[in-house]
Amino acid sequence: MASSNTAIGSLVPEINKEFSTLDQKGRILAEYVWIGGTGIDYRSKTRVLDKMPEKPEDLPIWNYDGSSTGQAPGHNSEVLLKPCAIFPDPFRAATTSSSSPTRTAPRRTAA
Repeated sequence: MASSNTAIGSLVPEINKEFSTLDQKGRILAEYVWIGGTGIDYRSKTRVLDKMPEKPEDLPIWNYDGSSTGQAPGHNSEVLLKPCAIFPDPFRAATTSSSSPTRTAPRRTAA
């Protein structure tokens, strides 16, 4: 078990800085978010795309195992996710040529 003085990389911006400035070669992370089987929990699935989609129809249809979320029976559990909207992610870097957070990004003050 790590001591309380051990830095956890994901929580220390100085340690992660080198990763936030890596060239992504035009690729982006797209995250599909939906309400889980209980009706009160959230689920999400992230996927790497080769370019920024312009509209929801440009996004691929994704799938997940609905039996693990209570949204499908175990014998027929594949659930398809069809994206219907695109929103900017307030917790990841903005889609700009700069790797710095925008002035209004809530995560800017979280550090």
